[in-house]
Amino acid sequence: MKRIISLLLAAVLMLSCFPVTASAATYSGSCGKNLTWKFNTSTGALTISGTGAMTDYGYALPPWQNYTSSIKTITISNGVTSIGDSAFAGCDITSITIPDSVTRIGDNAFQMCFSLTSIKLGNGLTSIGNWVFSQCSLSSINIPASVTSIGEGVFSWCGYLSQILVDGSSKYFTSVEGVLFNKAKSKLIAYPSAKSGSSYTIPSSVTSIHPGAFWGNNNLSSITLPKNITRIDESAFYSCYGLSDITIPSGVTSIGNGAFAECMSLKNITIPNSLKEIGTGAFDGCFSLTDVYYSGTKTQKKKIRIEEYNESLIDATWHYNSIAAPYLSVTVNTTTGKPKLSWNKVAGAEKYRLYRATSKNGKYTLIKTTMSSTTYTDTTAKAGKNYYYKVRALDTDTDTYSKYSNIVNRCCDLAKPTVSIKLNSGDPKVTWKKVSGATKYRIYRATSKNGTYKLIKTTTKTGYTDTTAKAGKTYYYKVKAIHSNSAANSAYSSVKSIKAK
Repeated sequence: MKRIISLLLAAVLMLSCFPVTASAATYSGSCGKNLTWKFNTSTGALTISGTGAMTDYGYALPPWQNYTSSIKTITISNGVTSIGDSAFAGCDITSITIPDSVTRIGDNAFQMCFSLTSIKLGNGLTSIGNWVFSQCSLSSINIPASVTSIGEGVFSWCGYLSQILVDGSSKYFTSVEGVLFNKAKSKLIAYPSAKSGSSYTIPSSVTSIHPGAFWGNNNLSSITLPKNITRIDESAFYSCYGLSDITIPSGVTSIGNGAFAECMSLKNITIPNSLKEIGTGAFDGCFSLTDVYYSGTKTQKKKIRIEEYNESLIDATWHYNSIAAPYLSVTVNTTTGKPKLSWNKVAGAEKYRLYRATSKNGKYTLIKTTMSSTTYTDTTAKAGKNYYYKVRALDTDTDTYSKYSNIVNRCCDLAKPTVSIKLNSGDPKVTWKKVSGATKYRIYRATSKNGTYKLIKTTTKTGYTDTTAKAGKTYYYKVKAIHSNSAANSAYSSVKSIKAK
């Protein structure tokens, strides 16, 4: 037995003296007319060599498919002119450099390369196909000036991508605050999923949105569309999980296939009577959708061509526009400083919905529904903040609603001070209750109730003794609370009078 073991050990030692042949750890083959590939299993390195175009694999499997999960690095030799469709999908690489010889990257080429955080695109690249970097972990990417075309959904579900940059000399594309547009800024190509902010207003220059432009964005809850677009392209907002409501501008005639599919938080949508067609699955999976506000009549709605898989839209409550819009005005409740809204009564309206935002083009939130009242004081407004309001009328029996009213805005004021007065050693002493949010107070005095009031004191305290008052003379006082934002200063308090002794 010992002799057998000794012989085996001797054989192992003899074998170890000879180098392992390349074929034992390396696999290779053709991947194009003049291209070859080589994969080293021990290092995880895949090398593409030769000249010319790579084979497009599409639904077929690339020849290195069996080693996809083991591929750690990919080297593409200068001379390769294209990267084939689905060539490296699912590879476990972290970075790659595309040589200047490559002019085209095919569809899905790096899709689901979940570890890919860095890529350098070559200066000869002209075409980037559809879904090329979908689900990669890129945080930033630079598009070279040579690129002339970019496909659909190129950066979909790239959850770490915060900016898309473009070479300043590009004649075809540009980047505005990390968002990718064509050079004329008439088409929004791609919005990075990790860009900060929960709302985004698409520039007014934009007339179309590239398919898949916002695909997989979870950060945005509000998107304002420009007035000049006429079509929502397919999959434009697919899987925007945070999107809660959307207003389609007047003039849009069609919504493409899957445009808002899987927007699972979408509750309300406003659509214009210009709409003629809603594509297959445009609202598929929008399980939270409850209300559709349509600017046309029921008869007009019947003429919209709605393709299959839009049950979420069809089953929602439709509200139709056949009653007049209210006219809204705003004043202030001088006692509390809160904005006071009022509007005219609309014939046929059974209730009114009042909406508020913190900027004119910002996201408006429903703050009050009234059944018959046409006034409302916004008791939740904060002193010093500017608010924007709009209201719409609703007939609940026929599900008809008006267009939004005009927008009004008002800064919330401080509450006016509550003042009392008495004598302190013969001098008038004015006191008042502390006003929340006030930084100081101004005291005014006159010698008659309707006379000219002059500022006699500014103080941070809540009381003042007028030692300049002359005995035997009657004085009239009023107080104003002051905010760091002068637009929010309170109204004058009620006038108080007393005779000095």
